[in-house]
Amino acid sequence: MDRNMFLKSCGVACVSGAAITALLEGCTSANYYAKTLIAGNKIVIPKTEFEYVDDGQKINRQFVLVRSAKNKYPICVHNNSTGQSIGDYNTAEKITAEQKFADHKSAELSTANTPYTALLMECTHKGCELRVNGEYLVCPCHGSEFTNKGVVQNPPAEKNLRTFIVTADNENIYVEV
Repeated sequence: MDRNMFLKSCGVACVSGAAITALLEGCTSANYYAKTLIAGNKIVIPKTEFEYVDDGQKINRQFVLVRSAKNKYPICVHNNSTGQSIGDYNTAEKITAEQKFADHKSAELSTANTPYTALLMECTHKGCELRVNGEYLVCPCHGSEFTNKGVVQNPPAEKNLRTFIVTADNENIYVEV
């Protein structure tokens, strides 16, 4: 094979590899990063960020991701209401932050009066960034799995995920960071 033919073959292989990578990335489900506001120590997420229109039909997202300057990894805010409209939960949480922190079961308490949980997407095993896979968060490094409430389901991780206090009103969801 002469030099020109070799270079041409290498060029075609590189372009083909890039095209295949782009196609495969297009087939994966994209995570949606919500548009948020910061108000003091709270991230404010409009409830409309959990909705989108597809073929003229309104569809509710199971989760959105948000970024916080205070955390290296994103926060997954999961909507745990199954089959209910986002607007069906209009009550603000009445439990104080002191009451929540006094009880160490924050994974369960973060949904006390709201269908939302907020979880730091950092694996408690070795610190890898988690990926959302349906109702679970999965560690791509070592296979740990967590529920959408942050509870370990599959080792090697042994500790539950870090959770955040979540409150909601008629229009917004508030995540304390």
